[in-house]
Amino acid sequence: MKAEDDVLVTFLLRTVRVTVWSTFLVVAALAVSLMLPGSGPNPSAMALLLVVAASTGLGAALVPWDAILSSGRGKLLFYAWNTTYIMMISAGIAVNGGGSSPIVLLYGLTTVFGAIAYPIRVQIVFLGYTVAAYLVALRLAGWGVTPARVFLQLTALGALAFLSGFLSRELGKQMRAHVDARSESERRARLLEVVARAGRSVSSLDTEQVLEAVVGGATALGFEAANLAVFDDAGERFQVAFASGLPDEYRDSTHPATAGLPGQIRERGATVVIDDYSTHPNAIPMLRDRGFHAALGTPVWVQGRLDAALVAGTHERRVITEEDVEAFELLAALAGRALENAQRFEDEHRAVQRLAELDRLKSDFLSNVSHELRTPLTTIEGMGLTLEQQWENLDDDTKRQLLSRLNANAGALHQIITTLLDFSRLEAGRLDVNVEAIELQPFVERIVQRLGTLLEAHPTSVEVEDGVLAAADSLLLERVMENLLSNAVKHTPDGTAIRVTAHRRGDAVEIVVSDDGPGIPRKELRYLGDRFFRGGDPNTRRTRGTGLGLAVVREILKLHDSELEIDSEEGVGSTFGFVLPAAVATDDETARTAATA
Repeated sequence: MKAEDDVLVTFLLRTVRVTVWSTFLVVAALAVSLMLPGSGPNPSAMALLLVVAASTGLGAALVPWDAILSSGRGKLLFYAWNTTYIMMISAGIAVNGGGSSPIVLLYGLTTVFGAIAYPIRVQIVFLGYTVAAYLVALRLAGWGVTPARVFLQLTALGALAFLSGFLSRELGKQMRAHVDARSESERRARLLEVVARAGRSVSSLDTEQVLEAVVGGATALGFEAANLAVFDDAGERFQVAFASGLPDEYRDSTHPATAGLPGQIRERGATVVIDDYSTHPNAIPMLRDRGFHAALGTPVWVQGRLDAALVAGTHERRVITEEDVEAFELLAALAGRALENAQRFEDEHRAVQRLAELDRLKSDFLSNVSHELRTPLTTIEGMGLTLEQQWENLDDDTKRQLLSRLNANAGALHQIITTLLDFSRLEAGRLDVNVEAIELQPFVERIVQRLGTLLEAHPTSVEVEDGVLAAADSLLLERVMENLLSNAVKHTPDGTAIRVTAHRRGDAVEIVVSDDGPGIPRKELRYLGDRFFRGGDPNTRRTRGTGLGLAVVREILKLHDSELEIDSEEGVGSTFGFVLPAAVATDDETARTAATA
């Protein structure tokens, strides 16, 4: 660990500095002792040794220890320096009284230095070397000391080495603990900084900017590669988005939703940590071959739905800590918030567009309704005035024609008002549904016969299976059929065939009204059935209506737990169908249906 090495180098530099000053102090003390009575038998040799020791200490003070220790060569220089000092101390003992010389105490200085600066094995080696050098010095000085005293001196030296080594090791533990604590603190601060930096981008409306910041935050946590795996709506596949450090063939492809780390995340719905991706059974081959090892992934939730997974990996073998996981999950939460904001913004944008469209349709509706009401009213007023003022002057055929036209326009006016009232009641929920068994063949034939005048320009066929019954409100179903047939008449030219079919489909009945008309433009299909919507160009539109016919149909079918299905192709024709539950009629209902028919 680099931080621990830096602390160790600093500690050794201080040790060297203290040792050098201690050397100067000892040399100065010995120099003073030479001038005192009883300094020893050979003061000249002792003075020479002191000069050599002072020169060595000065050289040690001038050595660039910081550069040497950082390069890894400092320990070898330490060994040479310590060896030289032990030799000089031994020489001083040999020329200055042997075992009775106080210089023997200086062995303590080298022993303490070795215990602080060296590993335990090197300490033992230097302690043995010190003992051997001392014994050689005693031999050269002719001993002059008892074995007991030598034993006590060496025992004291060993105890000093043991005590110094113990204190040094304890100090080293404290230093390493301090370094670890500082590194952990710095790492946590870095994690918080990464998350905070990504968090600041969430306020941006640019979703891509936020997601890029999240993926960048994942790489800033110490991972070499990161990406968002975005699942499709069906949850069957995922695509890689905002990738960093990943191969192009993986980034540009779509993958099964069960593959790799995203697959595991989707299966578990929780964070997944992989210590060795290269041996994991669910690993994606192209990533495993790239040498990824440690990997981490966590789900990205959007409004309670797992929409994506934030995934990261590294080629290094590393331990992913709880703090890494926590920071990663915070980044995933930010990604989820960004996607949620983007979706909400898109929904709001669509809602605003839809409101504008509804406002336009409402204006169009008011204009259409005004026109639709005014046209029959004007005709009725004109016919009525003509009949009132010219009754005596008109022949019977003219009177009948005018009355017929008046009644037709009154019927059209009644139809418009009925549609408006129906839709109003449907929206207010004031329309009761009385479900009964309806035999469809006579029911449909009766409606087609009643609308004969409306359908006279369109060949109309009815194909309903015998005995097919549907469960529905007969009055409301009649309104549905009337609207669908009149809609087919309005939007197809004269001569266009219209078909009404009904057949069993399991436990249900499918009813379809189709035509061979010009079809409906694809861009208008999605709006059919919306209130007030009328297709085509309002400036060239020739059909009359309020734009509520299909909207009424949809609302009535909704009351029957059904929906209108529209299929159309330009130049081919259109199909309007819906499904109702099949019914089994009782004897009373069968008799009533037959009587009605």
